[in-house]
Amino acid sequence: MKKILSKNERRNYLINPKFQWSMVGIFIGISLIINIIYFISMSYSFHEFETIGRELKLPPDGQFFKFINHQEGQFTKVFLWTSGVSSILLVIFGVLLSHKIAGPIYRISEDLKSMIEDGKLRNVHFRKGDFFIEMTEIFNKFISSIKNKIK
Repeated sequence: MKKILSKNERRNYLINPKFQWSMVGIFIGISLIINIIYFISMSYSFHEFETIGRELKLPPDGQFFKFINHQEGQFTKVFLWTSGVSSILLVIFGVLLSHKIAGPIYRISEDLKSMIEDGKLRNVHFRKGDFFIEMTEIFNKFISSIKNKIK
């Protein structure tokens, strides 16, 4: 007996893994560059505070330097946590977004293969929320024009 899967059990978010992981990689790469720039800027700022403290001849083991070092540690912890969380979100949303792109391309490819196999022309339909919905209108008009020429 064939088990009928619920809509959510059937969903495969990695329709075209090579394309989708490439897209996620681009998102992560851009995020990494931005995070590195931010981290360097933050480190530079704390270095400037320490330089000011030395120029003012504040004691190296004094409260000012302890405070600056503590704050730098706190900022680094927050930075690492937020970078980690944003990376996880980028992976999740990158896969979901790329699914909305890869899905329609997959759908048209599968429908074309099916039409080749059985020799029957038919309209295609995308899921609600997919990108390139306008492609179905153009594709279906093309199918209609072929059907009219065949008649």
